[in-house]
Amino acid sequence: MGARADRGTVLYTADAQPVVVVIAAEPLVRTLERSVVDGSDVAALEANLVALGFGTGLTVDEHFDADTANAVEAWETALDRAEPDGVVAVGEVVVVDAPTTVLRHESHVGDPLDAGTPVVTIGSESQVVSATVEADELDGWTSDADLAVVFGDDTRVDATLLTVGRDETSGGVEIVVALAAAADRPIGSAVEVARVLVDRAGVVAVPVAAVVAGPNGPAVRAVTAAGDRVVSVELGIVDGGWVEVVRGLEPGTEIRRPA
Repeated sequence: MGARADRGTVLYTADAQPVVVVIAAEPLVRTLERSVVDGSDVAALEANLVALGFGTGLTVDEHFDADTANAVEAWETALDRAEPDGVVAVGEVVVVDAPTTVLRHESHVGDPLDAGTPVVTIGSESQVVSATVEADELDGWTSDADLAVVFGDDTRVDATLLTVGRDETSGGVEIVVALAAAADRPIGSAVEVARVLVDRAGVVAVPVAAVVAGPNGPAVRAVTAAGDRVVSVELGIVDGGWVEVVRGLEPGTEIRRPA
């Protein structure tokens, strides 16, 4: 424990094959080989190959070509991988965004590793949460995604994606996120991990239960001195029992829920 985990470090071995640290902004979520569509993950791999000294004749771009495959194969040979093939599969590397430290070992030599079994903990001491994401939704779960951990009492703490699992199970792919700030909660607390798609501040919002059917669509009952008045509204996003009112209701208007 306490060992440095930097670019090119063999973090551990699985099935007698090295699992190596690479530095990139996003986790690896697909196998990289000649047949893949161009992407930023290819460019990140090529940048690592160049930094590790395997970039002779290699252009760092988003295209996986013969030069990329040759550089990968040379890297695999140097790592003593069995049957170097010029392909980088999910699970053969561990992606970090900067050199880090091994904090503790979670598994030991000879332990059977099922999908999602933790092997080592790396990085700074922080609270982390694991969750499962459908495989076809992984594209949106990136290191720069707007994530949050939500506790049972609706307390919300911002979070950052740390790792994406190497295997897909019937429930999806396991991810691990780190809380941006410590939460005074016991280990094992039930939480939800949310990815924020839309975030608006300072909006007019009403309880969902206050929305009624008006003559022209959604409406609310506004309280006036002359009695209740049905006001047509345009609704936006819904969150936690509240709905955004995009148009039709002035801030501070008193409304009444249906009896």
